[in-house]
Amino acid sequence: MNHLTDFAKFRGEYTKTDDEKNIYYYGWELAEIGEEDEEKSLVYSHIGFIKHKKSGKSVGLIYEHNCADWTSNCKANTEQIKEHFWGIVKSVKFDEK
Repeated sequence: MNHLTDFAKFRGEYTKTDDEKNIYYYGWELAEIGEEDEEKSLVYSHIGFIKHKKSGKSVGLIYEHNCADWTSNCKANTEQIKEHFWGIVKSVKFDEK
């Protein structure tokens, strides 16, 4: 998980949950991007790490979203996007061989 954290330059905290097969770590952060003289755009970063309990296999996911149109206000439904990301994380299935 440290490699994923370093790769994503993630500075936030993770929440940890599990089910009968996997351990899940989830974190998110908000950053502003843009040139010094320009209007900034918000970027939402979601990071997930899934570890299979039996095999020790793991996978990491990074998902970022922002407004592509810099000329209008962003009306992104961040809770809906978080739920979509969590759905992707929970869909990961490990081969138990």
